[in-house]
Amino acid sequence: MITILHSLFYRLKKDKLFYSLLAIFLIMPMALVLRNYINKSTIDSLLHIQMFFISIPTTLFVSFYIGLEYSDGTIRNKIMIGKKRYSVYLSHWLFIIVLCFLLYIEYLFVILCLGIPLLGAASVNALTIFYWIAIQIITIIALVSIFTFISFVCSSRIVAIIIEFLLSIALIVVIILIIGRLSVPEYIETYQWNAVTGQMELIKILNPNYPSSTERNLLIGILYILPTAFSFTILVGIPLNLGSIVIILIALSGLCTGLGIFLFTRKDLK
Repeated sequence: MITILHSLFYRLKKDKLFYSLLAIFLIMPMALVLRNYINKSTIDSLLHIQMFFISIPTTLFVSFYIGLEYSDGTIRNKIMIGKKRYSVYLSHWLFIIVLCFLLYIEYLFVILCLGIPLLGAASVNALTIFYWIAIQIITIIALVSIFTFISFVCSSRIVAIIIEFLLSIALIVVIILIIGRLSVPEYIETYQWNAVTGQMELIKILNPNYPSSTERNLLIGILYILPTAFSFTILVGIPLNLGSIVIILIALSGLCTGLGIFLFTRKDLK
């Protein structure tokens, strides 16, 4: 497995995709910090907003480094020279995780080094930030596990890329829709004519579009199983249990990786 990892990292020396994404994740946090500085916003949101983008480079890495090797026969050749299938799978899985971590660390480094002097410290304590970062790291591992599973199990590279891209977009869209539904206010203000006083009065009435308790519990339950949902809920103030999120993300990563290795070891490589 070490040999495979070494060969994968050796390719990065002249890899345009990797360096392009490094440049993007350097410029993007700078732009976000400057935007918040102009708008006189805090640094808090910048500690989460990167999870909105992280699934896109994950998809690109998986489709390029795994899908390309799969389609051109490189993975098959590694197995033919004696490499175990599980080591091939895990090597590529770890490789993509490291690449995503590098982008994530670069983003945080810029945010902290540039954001704190311009925007000030976060409004929460250091322990809370540590919990946020820990969950985001586990989220990245879960995303890589899901996309790696798709690339290794799906025989067609094009089909795998389409599935992964649509899935990454669908995750964002579904999370936004659910959060939008959960953000519907329970009461709305409206004007009503008071026949006694003869004046229009501003009153609060129950919002007919407010989701029921059953619907809210169902939507929150869905958020727990959607990677990247945690950072979105923090931004809008929807509380989720940190322990439950960690357990679910770890279980999701383990399930996808274990099932992916199981299916790949039994797959007929043509």
